[in-house]
Amino acid sequence: MADLHDQVREVLNSQRDRFAGDEEALADKNDLLSLLLRAGALEGEPLTDDQIIDNLLTFLAAGHETSARTQ
Repeated sequence: MADLHDQVREVLNSQRDRFAGDEEALADKNDLLSLLLRAGALEGEPLTDDQIIDNLLTFLAAGHETSARTQ
């Protein structure tokens, strides 16, 4: 689990670096990670990295569970 957590953190950091200083370009993205990066920013309370990672891992696990049950 720790390895998966680290991999998701790398993806998060890569996305953040990719759009650093270009909030407009990030605002045009509608993927889950971009939405989580923007979540709460307007209110001045953006999600922490750990909150974003936890959300991504929850969606990953839920998607896997849902797919596994359909077979």
